[in-house]
Amino acid sequence: MEETNRRSRRSEDPTTATEFQLQQVIEDFGLENCVLVDEAGSVAASAVSPTETLTDWVRGFPNIFDDGSRPDHQNASACEFRAAGRRMFLATIGAQGPMRDVALYRAVLGIRRIFG
Repeated sequence: MEETNRRSRRSEDPTTATEFQLQQVIEDFGLENCVLVDEAGSVAASAVSPTETLTDWVRGFPNIFDDGSRPDHQNASACEFRAAGRRMFLATIGAQGPMRDVALYRAVLGIRRIFG
């Protein structure tokens, strides 16, 4: 039996590697999208091109998290984390609530590995 490599897509470029990671997460968890946002509120990477509505929503993450709140959006989960000393935000869209949260955790681990 031939063994398949789960990580068949690789890149030395951190942005491309992150996009591959996010694409794998949406495939594994049946999500619509997974979006990484930088501390300025800009989309840093996305599994698929985000809609304008999604981009507008994630743009406010730095202020929302600064206020001690969590972003509220139908069928979405979001978190704040640090990787390589940088503040980042991640949103998963689609699937059931608990699975979105598991997908967030898995994506954060992958992003931290990529950014070292």
